[in-house]
Amino acid sequence: MDIRLVVLSILLVAVSGRLHRRLCPKSRYLSVTSSDITTLKELQHDHEKNMSTNAMRCCRRMLRHKPSVCDLTQRDRLILTLEQVSLTAEVLTNMSVSAQNETVKQALMVFLKLKDDLMVCRGSPEHKEPTSPELKLWLHHLQHFKEAASPDCVQEAVILSLIPLRVEDVTCWALNH
Repeated sequence: MDIRLVVLSILLVAVSGRLHRRLCPKSRYLSVTSSDITTLKELQHDHEKNMSTNAMRCCRRMLRHKPSVCDLTQRDRLILTLEQVSLTAEVLTNMSVSAQNETVKQALMVFLKLKDDLMVCRGSPEHKEPTSPELKLWLHHLQHFKEAASPDCVQEAVILSLIPLRVEDVTCWALNH
């Protein structure tokens, strides 16, 4: 009798789809490990030597400061952070193909793991609402920047924004203010 009950329970869980659903690992990002910060600082330092004089201008063009990411709703912060992390992972992937730099690969692993976790969180039911007007402005701004800026400008902006993205934006999302 016990075996049938166990089998029935497993079947019920499997059919309902909850067996494969992962929980949002938001608490993992409440703080930043010192190894992650060291990796991101090394990557920034390595690339500062070769950056153009317009690198800061590119970074300012990419970032939209008003309203702050932390002023957005929790759902909007998740979506925006996912978009920013996706762009960062894309740039780091391109850099890892052309460079044999271990620091680039370590940073890429940090952001790929973060992107995967954000995708898990994005799939949860509370994040299925329509996009807010504030978020639409942010997403439009980011999309326009990616289309209008040169690939070098996008790369420089992403490299300069690695630490603020990981420390401020991701932590703000994880804190659930």
